[in-house]
Amino acid sequence: MLRRLTLEASSSQLALSDIEGPVLRQVLAHLYTLQPPQLPSMAPQLLVAADQYGLSVLKVQCEQQVAAQLSVETASATGVLAIRHSANMLKQAAVAFIKAHLLSVMATQGWDEAVVNDPQTFMELVHLIAETPTDTRNLSGDMKGEMLIAAAKEGSVSKVRTLLAMGADVEAKDENKLTALHWAAVMGHGEVAARLLEVGAAVNARDRW
Repeated sequence: MLRRLTLEASSSQLALSDIEGPVLRQVLAHLYTLQPPQLPSMAPQLLVAADQYGLSVLKVQCEQQVAAQLSVETASATGVLAIRHSANMLKQAAVAFIKAHLLSVMATQGWDEAVVNDPQTFMELVHLIAETPTDTRNLSGDMKGEMLIAAAKEGSVSKVRTLLAMGADVEAKDENKLTALHWAAVMGHGEVAARLLEVGAAVNARDRW
């Protein structure tokens, strides 16, 4: 920017409004030393900056640090971050972690925040989860159906979308032959009901009574 015929070149000053001071200090420290970041808690923000400014070595180091800190609470946000910034190693780590802890991850606030904050990237993450080979003991067809019904009861659109993308049967029924659509209607979850109808849920399905 300073070498070109720009305002920054004429004033000899750069205004970097998209990077915070502490993050910028870490970026500059890396540029002068090529050492890994010394503040792992700042690794996600540094990864964003490294991607933006084309610092490939720093980006890889940040991916490794973020992957090492994966947890049930952070997995969703990490997956979205990795996809958004083409961090392939981190993306693979996040998808594998979510698959191994799917029920726990889906129950977190981070999961719901991810679908609200960046729904398009979140759905890409969901498709990656669905495409990754699954342990059939942990996620059989019956279990996915049970999870879909539970998500419909809860009114969680994000969970319903995820389970449908993973192949959950929209016509799965509980012990009383109630479907996810039955429960969405009973509990008054209109958005969930609409999503189930979009994928072909039977409006005339009957329960045991």
